[in-house]
Amino acid sequence: MIEMAKKKEKNIIGFELEKEYKLIDISDEIIKICEEDIKRAKEEMENEEE
Repeated sequence: MIEMAKKKEKNIIGFELEKEYKLIDISDEIIKICEEDIKRAKEEMENEEE
């Protein structure tokens, strides 16, 4: 019975960590996309100035 409880607890902790890691992954992707957008916007501004 105790073993089952320990296993369940580990699974819950694992699930929480997995959720956090997924959030971190998602935010990394968003940051990459934003950086690309900023680069593109800067290039467009420079092109307009010429």
